[in-house]
Formats: sequence, structure tokens, C-alpha cells
Amino acid sequence: MSAHVAVLLAAGGSSRLGQSKQELTIQGEPLVRRMAQLLLRTKPARLYVVVSQPAVSAHLADLPIRLIQNPDWREGLSTSVRAVASALRDHDGPTLISGVDQCRLKFAHLQALLKAQDHHHDIVSRYDAENFGIPALVTAKTMRLASALRGDRGFGQLWRQHPERLLFVDAPELAFDLDTPDQLAMAIRRRWIDGRRLEKPTLSDEAQEKPALGVRELKQSRIRETVIAQAAHLFADRGYDETTVEDIAAAAGISTRTFFRHFTTKSDIVLAWMSEMTDFLQTSIENAPDDLTPDQALRQAFERMMRQAVLQEQEKLDFISLIKTSQALCGAALAKYAEWEGGITRGLEKRLPKTSSRQKTATLKARIGIALYRSALDEWLKKERREDFGKIFGQTAETAIS
Repeated sequence: MSAHVAVLLAAGGSSRLGQSKQELTIQGEPLVRRMAQLLLRTKPARLYVVVSQPAVSAHLADLPIRLIQNPDWREGLSTSVRAVASALRDHDGPTLISGVDQCRLKFAHLQALLKAQDHHHDIVSRYDAENFGIPALVTAKTMRLASALRGDRGFGQLWRQHPERLLFVDAPELAFDLDTPDQLAMAIRRRWIDGRRLEKPTLSDEAQEKPALGVRELKQSRIRETVIAQAAHLFADRGYDETTVEDIAAAAGISTRTFFRHFTTKSDIVLAWMSEMTDFLQTSIENAPDDLTPDQALRQAFERMMRQAVLQEQEKLDFISLIKTSQALCGAALAKYAEWEGGITRGLEKRLPKTSSRQKTATLKARIGIALYRSALDEWLKKERREDFGKIFGQTAETAIS
């Protein structure tokens, strides 16, 4: 039997559940830690854990694991799988891969997958006659193919295309996962999950210096998210100018005084995402593959930003459209574009040769990139967001240099 490595997919925001599923507990132990320890009991050559939040990785601080940070988790499950495929590109053996939300997973099932190991097949958990998935033991060949996955689906894309490569181990209990509040309530009633939140996570001294969000911080974050969501609905129904701060506060179930603790003006709601994207663009450029030119890295950053908005956050798309139709917001957005320019410049500087003109060149490229983005955005909105933004951006760039 070939030596296996193990992978725990633990990135994600648990948006449908409304709280971190990774930090739900079984007998006081966070799910992410419990699942990692189950995988470690299979004695893998190495255990990789894909994470997106420091608070989650803190629960694993003393375990013999390797963390894979996935800053692109909002773009879908495939980003975590691709990150794993990249980390394991030199591994020729099988990979035992699992997630964090199958609270009924037992060690015996992982043993059964390993016992069924076959060099030519993926060993997959079968939930019922039609549904199957992880935990699974996948071959090196499947792992290499996973580098091409896209969207919010994982290995299922490959398995549906090549059913002849699959062998099954039945596990009907694993059909239950933790995606919604109703599912969590059921799990608590049946005592699969503790009925209280994690109070004292196991943290290293270093992790304790950066604690997870407390109750107050979580409450504040949810208020902010509620305000943004309610404002988006009101702007769509009534129009931006016709909607008042009082309207938004009432819809969100808060006072106007509470509103102003989170947002200075009404326009801040619409433009908040642009401030968030300053760091996103800079980091995307800095972390782009080394074989990309600075211009290619910049283009990829803008494409990733818009792909994230399309896949995950309808409010952002509505706000993007709103900015283009409101004169008041257009003026305020210019200040945000200036913030982008600073972040993009810093990112590009790290990819340009160390010459006396490096900062000047980076600034120029940043300004050109933002201009191309804005022009491509105009065209994308004219086409009612039906075409791929990346394609339109490329066509805009080609037109600019022709």
C-alpha cells in the first residue's frame, strides 16, 4: 500500500450557516481540530490543512500539520482544491481528503477508504444511490487534473466526467453536513454537535496575541452586514437619492445613532467594498505567479476582483452599477480609485526591476490599469453583465494599444 498524504479542507466563511462551522464543537473540541486529529490517526506522511482565517488556524497551532492559506476562498471550493494540487504536484501517491462539516465522520470510515486503496481508482464515500463525495482517497492522476477546476465545485466535476475511475465505500451517515441553521439545530438536538459556542479555544501563546472575534465584534460585524444588505434592497427599490439614512436604519432594525457608529455617510455603504479592494488588488499582484509580467499580474488582479463579486456578493454588483448611475457617488468614487492607485503601485513595485524609475513606472501602470478597468466596466454594464468581464477587459486593453 502506497504512503498517503492527507488534506483537510477548512477554508470558507460559512455564510449560509451564519457562524464559523470550523469552530463548532464536539465535546468541547473545535470541529477543525477534531477532523485534523482524525486524519492524523491514519498516519499520513504529511497533513495539509487549507484555511482562510487566522482564528481557525489557531486551533491547530500545536499539531504536526502544514497550513495552506487560501486568500481566494470566496471564489469557490475549487480554489482550495487547486491550492492543494499545487502543493502536491510532486507527490506520486494517494491523497486522503476530507472536509470539516461532516460531523458524523468516524475514524473507521477513513480506515475503510485506505483499506480499499487501488492505484487506478479514486475511493469515494457514497451517501446514497446517486450522491457521493468526500472523504475520498484520490490518486495522483486525479490530483493533477484538479489543478484545472473552477467555480464552487470540487472533485465532483472530475468524478462525474469519469465514473469509471471510481470505487465506493458506503457511508449514508455522511450525507448530513452543516450548511444551514436548521441543519445545525438538528445536529444539536441529536447531540452530534455541542449546543453551546466555543468559549476557550486551544491557542498557542502567539495565537493568543491575535484572538478570534469575540461576541461584541461578531455582533458589530453582523450589524454592518445587515445594514449593507438592507441598503442594497432599498436602493434597488427606491433609488439611492430617495433612500434616507433613517430608512436604512429602520430596515436594519437599528437606531440612526447605531448606523453612524458604522458608517459616516450613506455613500460609505456603497463605497466600502472599494476600500476593501485596495488591499485585495495589492496582495493579488504581489502573489501572482512569477512568470506573469507586471501588466499581466495587474490584469489578473482586476479579473479576480470582478470574478469574486460575480460569484459571491450580489450587493457588490448592485453597488458597482449604482456608482455609475449616481453623480454624487461618481465623485466620491474618485477618492477610492486614488486609494487603489496606491495599493496597485506598491504591488507593482515589488515586481519591477530595481531602477531609479521603478516607482514612477509602477504609478503609471497603476493609473493605466485603473483607466482600463473603468472603461471595461462601462462596457460590461452596457451589456448587462452578461459577458465575461475578463474577456471585455482584454478587448479594452487591446483597443487601447492598437
